[in-house]
Amino acid sequence: METVRFLNREFKGTTRVRTVGSYTTKSGKVINETGARIESFAFTRVYRRASPSIRKFLKEKKKKWKQESIGYEFEETLYFV
Repeated sequence: METVRFLNREFKGTTRVRTVGSYTTKSGKVINETGARIESFAFTRVYRRASPSIRKFLKEKKKKWKQESIGYEFEETLYFV
């Protein structure tokens, strides 16, 4: 998995959990889709060093996966790309 490899390279480890998410279409139909939550932990200085490459990686994935946005969390704050 490309995301796991990226985070392992930047932060030396990950934890991942399979998820099911859902959204409602404009016509009112509920769509369920599988996904994954992938976590990695780092000291603030390590995160700050890696932050530009994280944002670049997420922007590439957002385009590749045709998503409106991708969220990531750091120190209990949710960011969107």
